[in-house]
This record gives sequence, C-alpha cells and structure tokens, in this order.
Amino acid sequence: MFQFKTNIPEFDKENEILLKAARLLETLGNDPEMLASDFYRAMAREKIDITSEEYIKLTSAAVAIETMLKFDSVDNSLQEPPVN
Repeated sequence: MFQFKTNIPEFDKENEILLKAARLLETLGNDPEMLASDFYRAMAREKIDITSEEYIKLTSAAVAIETMLKFDSVDNSLQEPPVN
C-alpha cells in the first residue's frame, strides 16, 4: 500500500481521504457509465454511515478524482485512457 506522510496533519488527512475514495472507485472497475449511486452503494458495503463527515468527504474526493480522470481522458497524447 502506498504510504505518504508529511509533517502537515491537514494534508495527511486529505491524502488519506483521497486514497480511500480511490480504493472505493477501484472496486467499481473502469466503466465509463458509472453513476454516483454506484459509489454510494460501495460506501454502504463498507459500512460508511451516510450521516458521517467521512461520507461527505469521500463523496467530494471521488468527484474530484473522476473529474481529473475525465479531463485526462480528453488528452489524445495518452496511449491508454486513465483507469480508476
């Protein structure tokens, strides 16, 4: 597993959330037709409480990741499209 720690706790916590969101997205595969509801189901399988702050942060992180991947997939210089 990738470990990245700094001496900035806020940065480390944000990275932790991004990596957890990425792991959840990876469980869903690389289907371009993936919906937000698919991600919500993945969080439910992991027993992440919908009322928790973690739920909101993971959802935002997943949107950020998918948005970056979408913009990367527009770049025709890539040999292969990005994967989740």
